[in-house]
Amino acid sequence: MGYAPLDEPPPERATEVEQSSVLRKYRPDQARAPAGTSDGGEWVDEGGGGGSGGGLVHLIGGRGGRAGGRGRPPTTQEEGRRLRDETDEQIQSGIAKEKQFNDLAATATPLRKDLRKLDPQWKGPVSVVDPDNLDGRIRHLHAWNEAAQARIKELSTIPDTNPDWGVNRLVKELQARGYGLEKPARDPGLIYKNPATGEEVRIMQRPEATPWRTDPSEKRANSYYYRYRRGSGKGEGAHMAIPDKKGKSEP
Repeated sequence: MGYAPLDEPPPERATEVEQSSVLRKYRPDQARAPAGTSDGGEWVDEGGGGGSGGGLVHLIGGRGGRAGGRGRPPTTQEEGRRLRDETDEQIQSGIAKEKQFNDLAATATPLRKDLRKLDPQWKGPVSVVDPDNLDGRIRHLHAWNEAAQARIKELSTIPDTNPDWGVNRLVKELQARGYGLEKPARDPGLIYKNPATGEEVRIMQRPEATPWRTDPSEKRANSYYYRYRRGSGKGEGAHMAIPDKKGKSEP
């Protein structure tokens, strides 16, 4: 009796739907957090969205393959040279756009962390873009970063104060509103607190030590800066520079 190998059916290929799903889960151009941060090397959300979904890009469609394929070889040397030149331009343009996208995503990471402390319910703008449309994703991140920065500045500014006030006028206004001197700050400065509202203002002198790479410019822009806390248990706002008013009249 003879034996013959059994015919095995060929392995099934993934359907287009399955392939598209896999491609959406992994994108080589997804941004990573910059080196030197606590999240260095990790994937970051587009628009700084966390688990709450705030600011996330809603991805729709998706071809799952390379866009703009010619589908046929060049028929002449001239056409071949032209196609190579166009390809080189597309590659350089794509590299520049990926860098722009990664820079925007890296900027969004600390903004997202600050907003989690200051206003966890803030969502930010939401966009609907095709996952293959890098320009659309760049536009979304740019809009999200601008909105996040504006929100942080709004939450970090002492309500009903004039940004042109010097440190003496600012302290007088705080005292008139019920703020009292709470205690000295760890670095050169003083902490004022309103016991009725729980609001707190930390007025600090410009540091003399060598600045850290991540230090905000507002800490050294003038002789003083402040940080405002909206109430007990709230996060402390961003650094806000106080104008120098030596020899100048206050508004």
